[in-house]
Amino acid sequence: MPNRYWEIDALRGLAVAAMILFHFAFDLEYFAGINVLAGDAWFWLPRMIGGLFIFLAGTALTLSKSNPLKRGATILAWGVIITIITYVAFPHATIWFGILHSIGLGIIISQPLKRYALPTGVLFIALGVWLQTMAFTFPWLLWLGLGPSGMYMFDYYPLLPWLGVMLLGVYAGQKLYAGERSFGLPELGGLLGIKQLCLIGKNSLLIYLLHQPVLVLLVTAAGYL
Repeated sequence: MPNRYWEIDALRGLAVAAMILFHFAFDLEYFAGINVLAGDAWFWLPRMIGGLFIFLAGTALTLSKSNPLKRGATILAWGVIITIITYVAFPHATIWFGILHSIGLGIIISQPLKRYALPTGVLFIALGVWLQTMAFTFPWLLWLGLGPSGMYMFDYYPLLPWLGVMLLGVYAGQKLYAGERSFGLPELGGLLGIKQLCLIGKNSLLIYLLHQPVLVLLVTAAGYL
């Protein structure tokens, strides 16, 4: 986006901050055996945070002047790299189709669907919810939402329902930014705290790629103190 919209950057920055806190809690339990979150939080928090990332990715699609296919392919490629890393380091919990896979492929697939973003978004979410009530014995369509029962991954965001969330983000962008003007009050974007969230939001992909190795190193090192 040549002219950035501070409210989108700030919301993305908020999602990044929440993601780091959640992953810190996860690492404490996984690597140090320290439980700081209750049962339902493990299910709902990552989905709320990931859903915000995916929704904002859809909203940004209506504003960006860059090549969406190139952007989607780049994010998807990073997802593949994460698959390789987790397969080597954590084969029992390999991320076969995580949030970067979902956003990258979703950006590509959503291009011809933008005109019908609202109905297709609702349809895909409904299909995804329905698929989660079913059990499968094969892994080949886990990217779509047909994951085998009992399969564990650190991160899993199949296209159904999450492509639907992205398309709702596209629809929101089409409605809120029809005049290509910032939806947020310009003076709020310069407030202390908001500026920092915007900076984080502008660098969300880089932070996403780097934060877990840093957190794991810190948690592991603390265990030896």
